[in-house]
Amino acid sequence: MKTEWNLDSIYDKFDSALIIHDLITLYTDCTHFASQYAGTIQRMTPDDWNTYFAREEQLDTRIAQIAIYLNLLVAKHSQNADYLQMSQKFDLEIVSISTLFLPLKDEILALGYDRLLSLSAEPQLILFQNYFVQAAQGIQHYLGEKTERALSQKSLSGARAFVDLHEQLTADFSYNLMVGDELKTLTESEVRAMRLSPDRTKRELATRALATKYAQKEHQVIFAKAYSAVVQSWVADITLRGYDGVMAPRNESEELETQTVDNLLSAVREHYPLYHRFLKAKTALLGLEKLEVWDIFAPIDTQEDEVTFEQATTWYFECAGQFDTEWESISRRIFDAGQVDVFPKTGKVGGAFANYSKGTKSWVMLNNLPNLDSAFTLAHELGHAIHGELSQIQPAAVYSSPLALAETASIFNETLFGKYLEPRLTPAQKLQYLLTKLDDFFSTIFRQIMYVSFEKEVHESFLAGNPLSFGEYNTLWAQHTEALYGEAVIKNKELYQMNWSAIPHIFHTPFYCYTYAFGNLLSLELYQKYTQEGDAFVPIFKQILAAGGSKPPRELLAEHGIDISTKQFFERGLSVIEHQLEQLERATRK
Repeated sequence: MKTEWNLDSIYDKFDSALIIHDLITLYTDCTHFASQYAGTIQRMTPDDWNTYFAREEQLDTRIAQIAIYLNLLVAKHSQNADYLQMSQKFDLEIVSISTLFLPLKDEILALGYDRLLSLSAEPQLILFQNYFVQAAQGIQHYLGEKTERALSQKSLSGARAFVDLHEQLTADFSYNLMVGDELKTLTESEVRAMRLSPDRTKRELATRALATKYAQKEHQVIFAKAYSAVVQSWVADITLRGYDGVMAPRNESEELETQTVDNLLSAVREHYPLYHRFLKAKTALLGLEKLEVWDIFAPIDTQEDEVTFEQATTWYFECAGQFDTEWESISRRIFDAGQVDVFPKTGKVGGAFANYSKGTKSWVMLNNLPNLDSAFTLAHELGHAIHGELSQIQPAAVYSSPLALAETASIFNETLFGKYLEPRLTPAQKLQYLLTKLDDFFSTIFRQIMYVSFEKEVHESFLAGNPLSFGEYNTLWAQHTEALYGEAVIKNKELYQMNWSAIPHIFHTPFYCYTYAFGNLLSLELYQKYTQEGDAFVPIFKQILAAGGSKPPRELLAEHGIDISTKQFFERGLSVIEHQLEQLERATRK
C-alpha cells in the first residue's frame, strides 16, 4: 500500500519556472475572460450562462491544481525555502487574479433580486439554481459598488487591522519556564501542548503561564480594544445592511435560518449537565477528588494496546466494505493512487487534513502513530476525501457545501468505524475510544457553543449601545465557562476569565464556531437513521454528500425526511452522546 503522496499527476517535479509560466498564462486567460464578459452580464441568455460557468470552472480548476500542489509540498516540507517562496508568490498572484473578477461580480449583483430569482427558475440553469438564489438573498444587503469598495478599502485599516494586531502580538508570545531543573524558552504552541502532559505539575505550570501572559494589564487593554473594534465593526455592518440580528450574516453564509441556529444553541446549553457528568467520570479515572482547571485536558493512561497502521487499514477497509462497496472502492483508490501521506517525518507539519476542490483529486495528510486515535483520524479524513469525490458531479459554482455540512461525511465515517470496532476492542482500547470520542464531542460541540453564546451576548450589548471593557469581558467569559463546567471543576477565575482573548475565531470569524457543533450533531442524526433503516439509507446518504452546495441544508435534508429546524433534531444527536457517556460511566465504575 502506498503511504506517500505521488504528486506527478499535477507536476512531475517541482519546477519554479514552469509554475511561474503557468501562473502568467493563468493570469492572461483570466484577464481575457473578465474583459470578454465585462458589460455583457445584463444581456446573457441561459445558454450564455452555461458557457460562462463552464469557462469559469476551467479557470477555477487550474487555480486549484496549483494551490493544492503547493499546499501539499509545504505541508510535507515546511522548512523548504523554495517551496515556501513559491507558495507566497502564488498567494500574491491569486489576489491579483481575484481582483479581475470583481467587476463581473458587481454586474451579477446589479441584475437585481427579481432577475436573479428568475434565472434560478430557468430549466436550463437548474444546476445553478442555488447559486442564483444565494446571490439574490445576498443582494438584499448589498450597498452598491462605490460603497462596497469604500468599505472594503476601509476594512484594511479598521477591524482587519485589529485582527492582524491580535495575531501578530500572540504569535510573538514566548514563555520562560522552569521545566524540572531546566529553564526553557517555549513558544505558545509548546506551552499549550504541555497542558496535555500526563505530569500534573507540568499541566499546572503551563496553565498558569498562559493565564499570567494573557492577564497582563497591557495585553488585556490591547486585546479588549482590538475585540471591541471587531465587534463594533460587525455591529455597524449589520446595521448598515439591515440584517435582522447579530448572527444573521453568519447564518446566511451558512444558509441556515435563525430559528434553526437558536435551537442549536439552546439545545446544547440545556445539555451542559452531560459535560458535568463527563468531567466527574474523568475525575474518578484520574484518581482525584475534584478537577482543577489544568486537569480538564489531562490524558488518561488506559494502557491501550498498540494499533499498527496495517491493522487500522485492514479494519477500516472491512468496515467501509460492509457499509457500501463504492465507499470502500473510493477509499482504496485514494490509497492506490498515492493520495495519502501517512507517517510523520522531519519537516512535515503536524495534524491531519483532507484537501480537495472541483476538478481535483482528494488528498489526505496523516501523521499516523500506532494507536487507536490515529486509526480514527484515518477514518475521519477519508470521510472528507470521499465527500470531495462524491460531490464532483456538481459544477464548480455549487461544488462546495456550507461549513455546517463540511463535517458530515467525516464524523459519520468515524462513528461508523467506532461501531464496527466495538466488539473488536480490548477493554483498555474501548475505554480509550470512549474517552477520546467524548472529549472530542464536548470540545467541538459544547465548548464551541459556549464561545458563540459569549459572542452573542457581547455583540448584542454593543448593538444596544453598551460597549464593554476588558473587565466586563472577563466577567462574562467566566460566567459562561462556569456554566459549561458546572460544579465539576474548582472555580479559579484568574486562570480562565481572560481566555476569550486567546480564541482567534471570535476575532477573525465571528460566530463561526457553531458550524462545528451543527456538523457533529447532523452526522450523529444521520448515523441514527442508518441504524434504523440499514442499507436503504446508504444511497440517501451518498445523495446528500453528492449534492455539495447545490441546495440549502434545510431543503436538501428535508428531501430525505430530516427536519433540521426543530430543537428535537439536535436533541436526538445529543442523546447519542449521552448513550456513549453512560458506557463510559459504567466502565469507570468497573
